[in-house]
Amino acid sequence: MDRRLLVTGAGGFLGWQLCRQARKKWRVFGIYLRNRPQVSGIVAVKCDLASGRELEALFESIRPQAVVHAAAVSRPASCRRDPDSSFKINVEAAGHLAGLCAAAGVPLVHVSTDLVFEGSKGPYKEDDPPCPLTVYGRQKALAENLVLRQWPRAAVCRLPLLFGWAPGKRANFTMEVIERLAGGRPVPMFVDQYRSPLDTKSAARGLLKFLGAWQGHLHLGGEVRVSRYRMGLMIASLMGCSPDLVNPVRMEDFPGAEKPVFDVSLDSRAAFNAGFRPATLAEGLRETIDATLEAMERTGK
Repeated sequence: MDRRLLVTGAGGFLGWQLCRQARKKWRVFGIYLRNRPQVSGIVAVKCDLASGRELEALFESIRPQAVVHAAAVSRPASCRRDPDSSFKINVEAAGHLAGLCAAAGVPLVHVSTDLVFEGSKGPYKEDDPPCPLTVYGRQKALAENLVLRQWPRAAVCRLPLLFGWAPGKRANFTMEVIERLAGGRPVPMFVDQYRSPLDTKSAARGLLKFLGAWQGHLHLGGEVRVSRYRMGLMIASLMGCSPDLVNPVRMEDFPGAEKPVFDVSLDSRAAFNAGFRPATLAEGLRETIDATLEAMERTGK
C-alpha cells in the first residue's frame, strides 16, 4: 500500500480517530508535536508546524497524495492567553500547508469549527457569513479564507462540539462528565448553549469521505440541535444515574474574558444529501460511555 496520507494533529482527540480509520486504505503519516499518536500501523512523525522550514522538509520527504489538516490550538483559553503562538498554528501553518498542497495538486481537507459563527441564529448554513466572538473563532475564520485563497479545491469542513473516547485524552468534556457522574459527583451543564454534537468516529469518517470529493465549505454536524444540559441528561439516563446530578446553569453564571456563544448549531443537510450518515447522538454517547467506563475500570479510577 503506497497511497500516502498526511494527517496533522495525529496526537490529538480527533487525529487519533482519523489515523485509526485511514490506516485501512492509506499509508498514514501521523504528524504530532508533543503527544505521539497511540495507533499501530501508522508512521508517526514529529514536526513543529509553526516552523515553515520543518513543514516544507516534511512535505518534500513524505510527498503525500492527500492531506487532512486537523492540528490546531483548539482551547479558546489558550488562544486568548497567547494569541501570537496560536496564530502561528491556527492560521499561518494552515495557509502554508494549503500552499504546499496546491503546488503539488493534492487533495486537502482543512478542519474548521462551528465557533466561526457568533451564535445568534443557529443552525448555520455553509454560506452564512462568519462573525466569530472568540480569539479561537477569529483565527479559524481567518484560516478558512487563507486556505481557500491558497487552494480553491480544498474542502473546509466545519465541525461541531465533538465527543468520544481516546486513550489518555481528557480534553473533551464528555469523558469528564461520565467520570464525574460515575463517581456520583454533580456536573454543571449550560441550558443556554446549543450545538449539534458529533462523535469523533462519525467526524473522522466524514472528513475522509469528502477528502478529494468536495470543494469549499461543508458542515459536518450531528443530526440534532441540543443544549449541553440536555446532552448531560442523556448521558445520565444512559448511565442509569440520577438526573439530579446534572445541574442546569447559564453561561452568565460563569463570566469569562470573551462573549458567550449561545447557538452555533450547524445545518449539515448538504453533507447528509451527499451521503454522510453520522451515528445518532444516543448511539455515539452509548459507545463513549462504555469505552470510558471500561478504561476507568482498567486504570482503577
